[in-house]
Amino acid sequence: QGQFELGDYHLSKSVELNPNDAHILLRIGYYRSFLGDRYNDLNYIDLAFRRNPLHPDWYWHDRGVVLFAHGDYRGSLNSLLRCQDGIEAGYVYQAACHAALGETTRAASMIGTVCKLNNALSLDWIELAYPYRCYKSSRSMNKLTSLLAVAGLK
Repeated sequence: QGQFELGDYHLSKSVELNPNDAHILLRIGYYRSFLGDRYNDLNYIDLAFRRNPLHPDWYWHDRGVVLFAHGDYRGSLNSLLRCQDGIEAGYVYQAACHAALGETTRAASMIGTVCKLNNALSLDWIELAYPYRCYKSSRSMNKLTSLLAVAGLK
Protein backbone atom coordinates (compact mmCIF):
# COMPACT_ATOMS: atom_id res chain seq x y z
CA GLN A 1 0.00 0.00 0.00
CA GLY A 2 3.00 2.27 -0.24
CA GLN A 3 3.34 2.67 3.54
CA PHE A 4 7.05 1.90 3.48
CA GLU A 5 8.04 3.60 6.72
CA LEU A 6 5.23 1.92 8.66
CA GLY A 7 6.15 -1.48 7.24
CA ASP A 8 9.78 -0.94 8.13
CA TYR A 9 8.82 0.15 11.65
CA HIS A 10 6.84 -3.03 12.28
CA LEU A 11 9.52 -5.32 10.87
CA SER A 12 12.19 -3.52 12.89
CA LYS A 13 10.04 -3.93 16.00
CA SER A 14 9.73 -7.66 15.23
CA VAL A 15 13.51 -7.98 15.08
CA GLU A 16 13.82 -6.03 18.32
CA LEU A 17 11.36 -8.39 20.04
CA ASN A 18 12.88 -11.57 18.62
CA PRO A 19 16.39 -10.96 17.24
CA ASN A 20 17.12 -14.66 16.72
CA ASP A 21 14.12 -15.52 14.55
CA ALA A 22 15.62 -16.35 11.18
CA HIS A 23 12.34 -15.90 9.30
CA ILE A 24 11.93 -12.38 10.64
CA LEU A 25 15.53 -11.56 9.77
CA LEU A 26 15.05 -12.87 6.24
CA ARG A 27 11.81 -10.93 5.81
CA ILE A 28 13.30 -7.63 6.96
CA GLY A 29 16.27 -8.12 4.64
CA TYR A 30 13.93 -8.85 1.75
CA TYR A 31 11.78 -5.84 2.61
CA ARG A 32 14.76 -3.54 3.05
CA SER A 33 15.78 -4.50 -0.47
CA PHE A 34 12.44 -3.16 -1.72
CA LEU A 35 13.26 0.08 0.10
CA GLY A 36 16.60 0.33 -1.68
CA ASP A 37 18.66 -0.29 1.47
CA ARG A 38 21.66 -1.89 -0.27
CA TYR A 39 23.66 -2.32 2.90
CA ASN A 40 21.34 -3.68 5.56
CA ASP A 41 19.31 -5.96 3.30
CA LEU A 42 22.08 -8.51 2.71
CA ASN A 43 23.32 -8.22 6.29
CA TYR A 44 19.93 -9.34 7.57
CA ILE A 45 19.70 -12.14 5.02
CA ASP A 46 23.19 -13.42 5.82
CA LEU A 47 22.30 -13.33 9.51
CA ALA A 48 19.14 -15.35 8.81
CA PHE A 49 21.22 -18.01 7.03
CA ARG A 50 23.55 -18.18 10.03
CA ARG A 51 20.69 -18.35 12.54
CA ASN A 52 19.00 -21.18 10.63
CA PRO A 53 21.53 -23.26 8.68
CA LEU A 54 18.79 -25.84 8.00
CA HIS A 55 16.53 -23.23 6.41
CA PRO A 56 13.77 -23.91 3.88
CA ASP A 57 14.54 -23.54 0.18
CA TRP A 58 12.66 -20.28 -0.17
CA TYR A 59 15.47 -18.54 1.73
CA TRP A 60 17.51 -18.98 -1.45
CA HIS A 61 14.74 -17.35 -3.47
CA ASP A 62 14.69 -14.27 -1.24
CA ARG A 63 18.48 -14.03 -1.31
CA GLY A 64 18.38 -14.23 -5.11
CA VAL A 65 15.87 -11.38 -5.33
CA VAL A 66 18.04 -9.22 -3.08
CA LEU A 67 21.18 -9.99 -5.07
CA PHE A 68 19.26 -9.08 -8.24
CA ALA A 69 18.50 -5.69 -6.72
CA HIS A 70 22.24 -5.27 -6.08
CA GLY A 71 22.97 -5.98 -9.74
CA ASP A 72 24.76 -9.23 -8.88
CA TYR A 73 23.01 -11.23 -11.59
CA ARG A 74 25.32 -14.25 -11.46
CA GLY A 75 24.99 -14.45 -7.66
CA SER A 76 21.24 -13.97 -7.94
CA LEU A 77 20.95 -16.74 -10.50
CA ASN A 78 23.05 -19.10 -8.37
CA SER A 79 20.82 -18.47 -5.36
CA LEU A 80 17.60 -18.82 -7.34
CA LEU A 81 18.77 -22.12 -8.82
CA ARG A 82 19.25 -23.51 -5.29
CA CYS A 83 15.57 -22.98 -4.52
CA GLN A 84 13.73 -26.18 -5.37
CA ASP A 85 10.29 -24.92 -4.39
CA GLY A 86 9.29 -24.00 -7.94
CA ILE A 87 8.34 -20.42 -7.08
CA GLU A 88 7.03 -18.69 -10.21
CA ALA A 89 8.71 -15.43 -9.24
CA GLY A 90 12.01 -17.31 -9.07
CA TYR A 91 11.67 -18.23 -12.72
CA VAL A 92 10.83 -14.62 -13.59
CA TYR A 93 14.00 -13.42 -11.85
CA GLN A 94 16.05 -16.19 -13.47
CA ALA A 95 14.89 -15.01 -16.89
CA ALA A 96 15.82 -11.42 -16.01
CA CYS A 97 19.25 -12.54 -14.74
CA HIS A 98 19.96 -14.48 -17.93
CA ALA A 99 18.97 -11.42 -19.97
CA ALA A 100 21.23 -9.17 -17.88
CA LEU A 101 24.12 -11.59 -18.42
CA GLY A 102 23.57 -11.57 -22.18
CA GLU A 103 22.30 -15.16 -22.18
CA THR A 104 19.27 -14.33 -24.31
CA THR A 105 18.52 -17.89 -25.45
CA ARG A 106 18.37 -19.09 -21.85
CA ALA A 107 16.34 -16.03 -20.89
CA ALA A 108 13.78 -16.74 -23.62
CA SER A 109 13.62 -20.39 -22.62
CA MET A 110 12.95 -19.42 -19.01
CA ILE A 111 10.17 -17.04 -20.13
CA GLY A 112 8.64 -19.97 -22.03
CA THR A 113 8.78 -22.08 -18.88
CA VAL A 114 7.16 -19.48 -16.68
CA CYS A 115 4.48 -18.69 -19.27
CA LYS A 116 3.47 -22.37 -19.18
CA LEU A 117 2.90 -21.96 -15.44
CA ASN A 118 1.01 -18.71 -15.88
CA ASN A 119 -0.39 -18.06 -19.34
CA ALA A 120 -1.52 -14.56 -18.24
CA LEU A 121 2.07 -13.51 -17.62
CA SER A 122 3.00 -10.25 -19.33
CA LEU A 123 4.93 -7.12 -18.48
CA ASP A 124 1.67 -5.38 -17.59
CA TRP A 125 0.62 -8.31 -15.41
CA ILE A 126 3.90 -8.20 -13.51
CA GLU A 127 3.56 -4.49 -12.85
CA LEU A 128 -0.01 -4.91 -11.61
CA ALA A 129 -0.11 -8.27 -9.87
CA TYR A 130 3.34 -9.19 -8.68
CA PRO A 131 4.64 -8.06 -5.32
CA TYR A 132 7.37 -6.17 -7.15
CA ARG A 133 5.10 -3.15 -7.02
CA CYS A 134 6.44 -3.04 -3.46
CA TYR A 135 9.65 -1.49 -4.77
CA LYS A 136 9.82 2.02 -3.36
CA SER A 137 11.76 3.20 -6.40
CA SER A 138 10.18 2.78 -9.83
CA ARG A 139 13.74 2.48 -11.16
CA SER A 140 14.03 -0.95 -9.50
CA MET A 141 10.77 -2.09 -11.06
CA ASN A 142 11.81 -0.72 -14.44
CA LYS A 143 15.09 -2.66 -14.28
CA LEU A 144 13.17 -5.92 -13.83
CA THR A 145 10.61 -5.25 -16.56
CA SER A 146 13.19 -3.99 -19.07
CA LEU A 147 15.26 -7.16 -18.61
CA LEU A 148 12.15 -9.29 -18.97
CA ALA A 149 11.40 -7.47 -22.23
CA VAL A 150 14.91 -8.39 -23.43
CA ALA A 151 14.07 -11.99 -22.46
CA GLY A 152 11.05 -11.84 -24.75
CA LEU A 153 8.16 -11.14 -22.39
CA LYS A 154 5.56 -8.91 -24.00
